[in-house]
Amino acid sequence: HARKLGRWCNLQTRMVCGWHRDCGYDYGREVNATQKMLDKALENLEANYSTIMIAEEWDLSIQLLEATHPTYFEGLTEANSKVEPPYCKTFMGEQVCPKNANPKTTAPIHKAHRDMLKDHCWADTILYEKAKEIFYKKAEKCGLKADAPK
Repeated sequence: HARKLGRWCNLQTRMVCGWHRDCGYDYGREVNATQKMLDKALENLEANYSTIMIAEEWDLSIQLLEATHPTYFEGLTEANSKVEPPYCKTFMGEQVCPKNANPKTTAPIHKAHRDMLKDHCWADTILYEKAKEIFYKKAEKCGLKADAPK
């Protein structure tokens, strides 16, 4: 199971790394990411992505996309505010959201599973934390406020 998990973990790191020679998996070990792959992905994240969006911060991501690319996304924030969340439905003129349907509400993950993910998805975890850091800094630079702690 660990070998299969290693294959599916760190896909974001591999994608952001690109086609550089350092971006191949370490097939001899456990079909997992390498430190070189992560280093190149972090370098690319800093240098080659104009805007990073975070799913957990959807509304702020939309605002940031409009702020950083107004030529292409003018009015996106307003349009997004009129869209009903996919997990809610309108019933008799009122928005009804199923209990626990909010994507910001997550069920706790068992410690053993969390530890296994940490071991195998280590590069994606580091990349994600860096992406959040860049995201919040850019949002702040654009004068946007985040609901979530930085």
